[in-house]
Amino acid sequence: MAAIQHIDINVVNPAGNSIAELQAIDVTSTTGGALKQMVAEAVGFPAAGMRLSLESGMSIMLEKQLSNMISDDMLLSEKALVVTCVLVKPQPFGAKTNPRAAYMKSHGTKGSVVMERRIMMADRAGKPIVSCLRSPSAELRDEVCELVTSSFAPGMQPLIESAIDAAYKASSAGQTDDVPQLHKLIHEDAERSTYADLSTCQLWTRALNPLAHRQWLHFDSHVCSAVLWRLLYQWEGSAASASENAVAAGPVLEVLFLATNHGFRREGEGQSLVKELEDAARSLGCAAMCVAAVPKQGRRFWETCGYTTLVPLKDSDGGAGSADSAASADALLDKGMEETCLGEPTSALGEYLLANMLLFSDTPLVGKVLK
Repeated sequence: MAAIQHIDINVVNPAGNSIAELQAIDVTSTTGGALKQMVAEAVGFPAAGMRLSLESGMSIMLEKQLSNMISDDMLLSEKALVVTCVLVKPQPFGAKTNPRAAYMKSHGTKGSVVMERRIMMADRAGKPIVSCLRSPSAELRDEVCELVTSSFAPGMQPLIESAIDAAYKASSAGQTDDVPQLHKLIHEDAERSTYADLSTCQLWTRALNPLAHRQWLHFDSHVCSAVLWRLLYQWEGSAASASENAVAAGPVLEVLFLATNHGFRREGEGQSLVKELEDAARSLGCAAMCVAAVPKQGRRFWETCGYTTLVPLKDSDGGAGSADSAASADALLDKGMEETCLGEPTSALGEYLLANMLLFSDTPLVGKVLK
């Protein structure tokens, strides 16, 4: 056995069809995790979204060397080693809610009212002081990143930074709302065995114009609010039934992260950004918009905008969820168990969202039909 160090590996799908061939793999130095990465590069699918097993059915362990998992007969055989690759659904990314977000400072009620009046007066005068930027601004990148990452759980930072990076790459490549994706941009979370396709990710920002920021409002940031979103395809629509109305086919716009600067949270700033996004979604022919809404403040905000819970949290009243249930879901995920914190979808659209959206351990899925 010691003389057999390099073997060929034939990677097959569950139906037995070959999907990749790897040659002269050193079994004494290659771990299961390294093999998984090789297969991922060969087939073009995230390593976090696949599982490998031997013909015996034994799962290939990530931390073990291949020589410790392969029998002498396999090594001495002249045939290529057969490894089965099974694609698995993404797991939840963990908790989305930042428990400290509710305690972050704002301008207070009086200051917010004054600021809101100034913004409304400027809009009515035809000289708006807040503009919606539909392409990422290089000058605002750091401010946007700080606003969005600080608004959600610390564990979301790598995902948020990947989404922002994808949006800037798409913009620099000349990609716009209605242009098909140019290339795959995948974010992987190996610890939680999950991944996200950010190829269609876009970033919109509502920001004070330079004159207002410099001379009028004296605000500590140009950015009022920001939203990261992507398009989901292959929603085929659903017919009307006794319990739900028909929903037309078309893309679905998924809000990944929406954050409002603390000084603007009492003024309807977030609602303004959502309205602009809904109008754009309709113009793109989207059938619906959806978001994994953080409990309490976030869920109330989306309900105010006309969104309803389509996939509630388990053991929750209408999808609100409790801190205990979210913590329990996170504990299960930390142990690597394939448990979902989400309950049963309330509609066909909910079933689609559960299968296609980014999932988190503490957020119900809410949506709004647009056409």
